[in-house]
Parts: sequence; C-alpha cells; structure tokens
Amino acid sequence: MLTRQLRFLSAFFLLSLLPELSGAEWRTEKKELCRTRDEILTVSAGTRVYSGCLYPVDLKRKYKFSGKYRLDSGAAGTVQFSLLCLNKNKQAQHILRVPDNHPEFRLLYAMGQGDQWLYTDREIPFMQGRIITFDPACADRSKEYKLLTAPGNGKVWRLLLERRLAEDYPAKTPFRIIWRSDALVPCSVNLDAGAKWQEFAITLCGIHEFEDRNFRPETAFVRLVLHASPDDARPAKIQFRDVRFESLP
Repeated sequence: MLTRQLRFLSAFFLLSLLPELSGAEWRTEKKELCRTRDEILTVSAGTRVYSGCLYPVDLKRKYKFSGKYRLDSGAAGTVQFSLLCLNKNKQAQHILRVPDNHPEFRLLYAMGQGDQWLYTDREIPFMQGRIITFDPACADRSKEYKLLTAPGNGKVWRLLLERRLAEDYPAKTPFRIIWRSDALVPCSVNLDAGAKWQEFAITLCGIHEFEDRNFRPETAFVRLVLHASPDDARPAKIQFRDVRFESLP
C-alpha cells in the first residue's frame, strides 16, 4: 500500500512540473482552454484559438506554417490561418505609421453620422491598408476608419470609408492619414472547408510592416492562430490536425 501511495505522489509531483500548455493545447481569445482529442482540434464557428506553444523565430531563416482542416458539422464553413508576432519580451508587435511631411487634410463639406463618403481637396497618398483618423494623437481607435478608395479629379478627392461615420464633423475638420498594422498576420484568405481533409501550407521569410505573409519587425516568437468561419454566423464546427510551424533548411 505504501509503495502504491509513493508511486502516486511521485507521478503527481512530475505532472506538476510540466508546463501549463503543450503544443496540443490552445486557448480562445477569452483564455478558455481547448485541447486536441486524438490529435484533432475542434473549433466552433466564429472562434479564434491561439497555440499554447510559443515558437522562436530567426528573421534570417525561412519557415513553413501548415495544417489540415475540414468541416465537422454544419452546412458550410471557412478557416483562416494566422500568426501572432511577439518581440523578445513576448509582447505583441503593433505598428503605427504616419507619413512624413504629408499635407494637412480637411473635410471640404460637413459630414454627418451615417455618411460613408467624405470629400477633401488634397490627394490621398496610396498604400494598402490606409486609415483616416479624426484623433490628432492617433490614440482613439473609435475615430479611425479604413479607407477603401479615394478617387480624385485634381480638385476634389472622394473618400469611401469601410464603415459609416459614428458622429458629425463640420466642414474644415482636420484628419490624418495613417497605416496601422496589428501583430496578427493573416497567412491565408478565408478557405472553404469541406467534409474531406484539405491542406494549407505557406512559406514565410523576412519582415514587412504592412504586408501579410511576412513577419513583423522585431519578431522573436510567434503563436499559431486558427480562426473558424470568421465571417459566418451560421453554426458549424471546424476540425484541424497536423498544424505545424517549422524551420526550413
């Protein structure tokens, strides 16, 4: 009896020394723990999960991010594979860029809550992911609007926003053009999931502040991120397996 108790205590002590998460465990954005069963991870539609493992990154090397996925239940579903870039202190890398020496932008006309088209008399510099902000300090994210298009005729530029204005702005209200890149790097578009297993794979190398499929500057670690049906509210469950992040020769 004493020998059995000692074995039990020894096993308990060894288990207590294991790290909190292993490569087979994931957490949702609400920190809820998700575990694989039979090496398969099942994720409900609309849920994003992060790998328990932190993977070290050397920006001089190439890496392969891969995995398999399928629709477990539901009429339809999609998946997106992403990486969360962290610096050497294991903090997320968020990047904000304001163009140097850009002209001051002001609204030509008064704009009201619900408007989606804005007008200015200055050409808007082009770059993928442009954002306008009515906050001079660029700190209030609620005053930011992603800019979809900004056609002009040399006198007036017409700005189409991704979402409608949340408040009124009088004519001549100043605004700034910025580019904001979050630590989350989408490595794929939304991929349709079917009943059969499908494979995703991508090679990553080098850095870029704003383009997808590249690491953010100062990336030292990444977490793998899986998103089940990100833009579909219909109930469904997506399964993942063989999700790997590995260095290439």
